[in-house]
Amino acid sequence: MSNRKAFESQFSTKTAVPTSKEKLIAAMQQSFEKETPIDVSKNSILSLRRWAMQRAQEDQSIPYAPDRITSSCHWDGYLRAIDHILEMEHQ
Repeated sequence: MSNRKAFESQFSTKTAVPTSKEKLIAAMQQSFEKETPIDVSKNSILSLRRWAMQRAQEDQSIPYAPDRITSSCHWDGYLRAIDHILEMEHQ
């Protein structure tokens, strides 16, 4: 297994993703109705943030990338979402 696959595998939930639209909507509604927090360590979230920062830097290092602006916006939003999750730690 490559280093990248090994690194990214720690973020996998190892659960099947619903294939039909109805099943996906039902799973999302069920998860939003619960008030219980998800079981994720702060270290896992920080590790995800480090991974995202690394990927963003890799994307920016590609010379003459035609989608650099789109990529930059994507990673900026991704990192902001992670930061927002970290800010909600004690809520």
